[in-house]
Amino acid sequence: MAGSYLDVNLVNHGFVRQPGGAFVTFDAPGANSVPLAGTLVWGISATGAVTGYDIDTATVFQGFAGLPPKMMTLNIPCAVSSVFLGTRALAINSANTLTGYYLDNSGVCHGFLLTKGGVLTTFEMGTQVTPSSIDMGGTVTGYYQDANGGVHRFLRATNGTITSFDVSGANGTYPESIKGHGVAPGYYYDAEYAAHGFILTP
Repeated sequence: MAGSYLDVNLVNHGFVRQPGGAFVTFDAPGANSVPLAGTLVWGISATGAVTGYDIDTATVFQGFAGLPPKMMTLNIPCAVSSVFLGTRALAINSANTLTGYYLDNSGVCHGFLLTKGGVLTTFEMGTQVTPSSIDMGGTVTGYYQDANGGVHRFLRATNGTITSFDVSGANGTYPESIKGHGVAPGYYYDAEYAAHGFILTP
């Protein structure tokens, strides 16, 4: 289990709870130590590697990944290094392939995949795309926004094919993760904005 916590000064720090119950805490390199900044953990793989992003001293988002407490920073070359822009890594699989998004000068989110070997692939879907999970085979799920502001779910296969999916009657569909063989749970809002869960199966 991994996540983030706030200290008494309202600074975020990362943690991992190991199988025996011990906690390891860490900070991403260059993370800012002002209130509400710091290290934000978003994903953990089956092998214990974690990923996320931090807010640095220039208030720029930069991704990180590694085995706690040792972290390496990640900045997608296409990302704009400006206030509240940059790179957000959100998920990692057991092959240490990362996914997330980077922000351009207009604040638009673009998806990316980065392998352990350093191969970078970027992808687009709608006007804003947010990958949220990656399975052990490299299939990515997440959500995107269309030109009318509607929120939809997507699956990106390992060959680069992207398919869109909405729960019938949903007013926004949000996948949370993807497991082996393409099983993807998440939640959606109905017409009255009540939240419901779903599981997508192949």
